[in-house]
Amino acid sequence: IGITDQTKRKDLYVQVQKLIMEDMPVGPLTLPKSLWGVSKRVQNFNVGPFNRYTRPWNKDVFVTDGK
Repeated sequence: IGITDQTKRKDLYVQVQKLIMEDMPVGPLTLPKSLWGVSKRVQNFNVGPFNRYTRPWNKDVFVTDGK
């Protein structure tokens, strides 16, 4: 069932948000922020928006012998 009346839809969203907040076992307590320190010898190391909060994708990462 679709509700096209924006006022009615807004009221439903408010109700849903209240239910979620009442039933939430744990609220979000932190916002992870990371700072990556990587040597210039490391090539193809990239942390993008899709893997920022998990392990970086390392399949193409390699270390040069530039010492």
